[in-house]
Amino acid sequence: MAIKNRLMRRKKWYTLEDAAKRIGTETGEEVSSKDVAQFALEGGIDLYVSLTYAYGKRLVPKELAQASIHSGSLEPWRMSADYFEDPGKERVSIDELTSLDGLYRLGINTPAIRGALLSWIQGCSQEEIDDWDDSWSVFDHEGDAWMVYECGDTIYGQMLPSYTLPKINSLTLLREDIEHFISSLEEEQASYETQEGEILRALEAMGLLVDAYIKGRGPDYRHGGNPKISRIVDDMLDAKPEDVTKMSERKLKDIVSDALKAWEAKKRS
Repeated sequence: MAIKNRLMRRKKWYTLEDAAKRIGTETGEEVSSKDVAQFALEGGIDLYVSLTYAYGKRLVPKELAQASIHSGSLEPWRMSADYFEDPGKERVSIDELTSLDGLYRLGINTPAIRGALLSWIQGCSQEEIDDWDDSWSVFDHEGDAWMVYECGDTIYGQMLPSYTLPKINSLTLLREDIEHFISSLEEEQASYETQEGEILRALEAMGLLVDAYIKGRGPDYRHGGNPKISRIVDDMLDAKPEDVTKMSERKLKDIVSDALKAWEAKKRS
């Protein structure tokens, strides 16, 4: 098993299933391929697709397109969340396109891609997703966006955008992205543990303060050998200014109870 895990770490790219296994092994939690797809949809990790014999048309960033529209040099046509498709250019000759060959980052916010992944996560089959009919885009390593065209999609010598979405099982992830994602989880956990530790220290200090507060006071402040929380909270409420909110009697009792428990545990440690 140890050798297998070391071999997994040497892979430069992973399928969704492989990525789920790697993340699950590193975190000790059960992770599925659909979990990984959801991480991608939520912006936690990138998905990639391998293109062969494909072509692309560069998409104009939205802010540049808007500037051209305002100047009158570009007519508005099809504006997505981030990119603009040049009007009248959906059908183009191959000379106007750029060859796309290799691994490209998937445009996760393309409506068709996003809808297909969401549908798959929610239980749709690959066959049902194949019925989706819309264009999609990818990003190159420099961050430029490209609408994908395929050689087979031609009309009268002109090429049309690819309306065939990549298969779910063909999507891949880069090793460095997975390792960065795992590191972010570890940092998040460390931050959470630090916050938990700080909260515990604060509760212990408050428990000590409550313990010191009731010393020398009458029996009304104790119930048997334990501090009487209701009496302590009454004093707190009497001292609270009227314009201070969100400090109800029930909430204060819970806080004082937790503080005393934390202080008792600290004394026993």
